[in-house]
Amino acid sequence: MSSITLQQAAAAAKQILGFYDSIPATDQKAFTAGFVEMLSLYPPPVLERAASPSRGLAAHVSYPNLAKFKQWLDEWHGEHIDDLKRRGLLRTHRAHDPQRRLPPPLVDEPNMPGRLAQVFVPEGHERYATLVTWTETAEAKWWKFGKSSDNRRGLWVPYGVWSSDPALMSNIGGLAAKVARDVRPSEAAE
Repeated sequence: MSSITLQQAAAAAKQILGFYDSIPATDQKAFTAGFVEMLSLYPPPVLERAASPSRGLAAHVSYPNLAKFKQWLDEWHGEHIDDLKRRGLLRTHRAHDPQRRLPPPLVDEPNMPGRLAQVFVPEGHERYATLVTWTETAEAKWWKFGKSSDNRRGLWVPYGVWSSDPALMSNIGGLAAKVARDVRPSEAAE
């Protein structure tokens, strides 16, 4: 939605107030300035409607009153927004809208269970039982039980464990040392 300038709002206010024989305010300049400020808050289609002699404020409010003007302007603004939504012209994404923001990133805690697991092994897989046995002695950061993206239950393990020789699986301690070297050499010192 585009906004209007104060000059456009002042021109519209002059046209609208020209339809009335007087401004019922002690300070007419203050009334007019407030009206211009009010009009400047609305988009051009609402301003155009407000200035129309047949469909605008002069047609609906018989005596100039800022509160009554605002009621009509708000109603027409709502109709304008609804029309834009109906026609698919309203951008619904607002950067300042807290409900539209992404959640904060997950903190990578050093000992978070499964933080180094990358490969999913489903429950029925031939290596699943051996890998479950491996989890009994491996650090929790290397594995986690969970679900895959297609909602199958299973175990998540590091790529180094998955790609290792199945014969190594019988040597649990050796496998954990191999994972520490292959997956994250910097983590082996922990």
